[in-house]
Amino acid sequence: MCLDIRKTTIKVDGLKKEYKFLQISDLHMLKMDERDSEARRKGYKKRADDYFTLNGVPTYDLLPTFLEVAKSENALPIFTGDTVDIPTESAYEVLDKYMPLPPDVMFIFGNHDWSFMDYIHGIDRDTVTKDDYWSDEYRQKYYPRYQKFAQNGNLHYQAIECDEIIYAGFDNTENQLDQSQCDFLISLSKKQKPIIIFCHNPFYCDTLHQPLVDRWGERGANSTVVNGKSSPMNEQTKNFYRAMLSPDSNVIAVVAGHVHIEHDDLIEGKIPQYCGAGAYSGIARLFTIKA
Repeated sequence: MCLDIRKTTIKVDGLKKEYKFLQISDLHMLKMDERDSEARRKGYKKRADDYFTLNGVPTYDLLPTFLEVAKSENALPIFTGDTVDIPTESAYEVLDKYMPLPPDVMFIFGNHDWSFMDYIHGIDRDTVTKDDYWSDEYRQKYYPRYQKFAQNGNLHYQAIECDEIIYAGFDNTENQLDQSQCDFLISLSKKQKPIIIFCHNPFYCDTLHQPLVDRWGERGANSTVVNGKSSPMNEQTKNFYRAMLSPDSNVIAVVAGHVHIEHDDLIEGKIPQYCGAGAYSGIARLFTIKA
């Protein structure tokens, strides 16, 4: 199968070695079987056929191929969210079969990893609201299934510390971060190593806004990023943001997904942010970090 592996280099002065990671974002594996209701299988079929099948191959069959690419490149596979489209048992079984375990992977939580979108597809429309599927109850219900793929079982914040660099992952799927995540970032900065942040939702940048409008419309553009017009930062998120941009911070880049658009820009004109295209279309991004 021919994948589109795009290459990006991040330069860091003083590094003695090269480091590689493969960003795989928004794979949206949509897999169902008889354990799912007939209404759900019927409701999601068009979505699976129209969006999450690549040249006749369902996206869940792309997972082992992407992992083979990472292995061949000696690159750490990093999943920046929405690895599954809806959290079905059969999708979990694909993860259980193929997904490496830490420290051989970094797995970032995405909003689709823990939520069904039945309300969009007319399933249970009379009894289920959007808020039901984005509640803490549903997050906690599906959260445990992914914990084994996170460093120390912690999807909220996690890190892989290489010899000279730190990969730091944060769950920001509701466009906010909290004080424990801020404190963790500050503690990592004290190690005096370059830090790359991985998260699902990107941070707002002026240059990102119009591409998002073109793809998702004005409403979508303002709700898919941290600090969009409809998702302003709360105080704890502001603390994280300030810590990330602080002169004492060692953050050298942010790598995000969620928006299905490959886009590079600068946060506040300071920190490079790399948004990855949707892996459901066969695209991944190979990063090389070197001096």
